[in-house]
Amino acid sequence: MRPRLADSISSLLATEPAREWRSIDIEDRLAMSGATLRRQLAAEETSLRRILTETRLGQALQLLQTTRLPVKTVAARSGYRSVSSFARRFHERYGVEPSRVANTN
Repeated sequence: MRPRLADSISSLLATEPAREWRSIDIEDRLAMSGATLRRQLAAEETSLRRILTETRLGQALQLLQTTRLPVKTVAARSGYRSVSSFARRFHERYGVEPSRVANTN
């Protein structure tokens, strides 16, 4: 069974979550036009922006749970320039502040 396009894109984005990914970057890597990319993602009921956000938040969750990095560093490594924006998105996705998830052991 062929993997979903969204999963393939998520794997690609996870290699460099802090990168300023643009649609053209994904299109080039997948040898696909922008229209085809958007159409196939729409068929999977998702978007490039949603995949990028989910990938970055997943990376952040893993870093918070497995390292002692400060939230500011986790935000930056996950592709967020603003800690407050990161904290807001994280809370929206997981229902908890990133500082409450941080590995303090």
